[in-house]
Amino acid sequence: RRKFASASRPPSVWDVDHLRRELETIDVDWRHGEALLTYLAHHPEVTTWADVNWAALKRRVPQKLPSFLEDAFSVRSTRVASRHDSKDGTTTKVVVELRDGAEVE
Repeated sequence: RRKFASASRPPSVWDVDHLRRELETIDVDWRHGEALLTYLAHHPEVTTWADVNWAALKRRVPQKLPSFLEDAFSVRSTRVASRHDSKDGTTTKVVVELRDGAEVE
């Protein structure tokens, strides 16, 4: 298992330079990375690698890519730590956890 700078989760797939370098280490063409990022940009509901519809990507995905990404990258760079809706439903307070573990309201 890889060790990451952040103990909470691996680096974001949106770190394009890092993604490109890592894909080169496993001999995967960068066009697959571009297709993946385009797919993720159009599918904000995807929050885990299991949510990705690999068949929907514009390029045929190398067999090793999904498991590699699951081990090496997180899908999103932030996550919603908590959400609180007001009783009357007019406002929502969201706490977002950043990559470094800090939370922003």
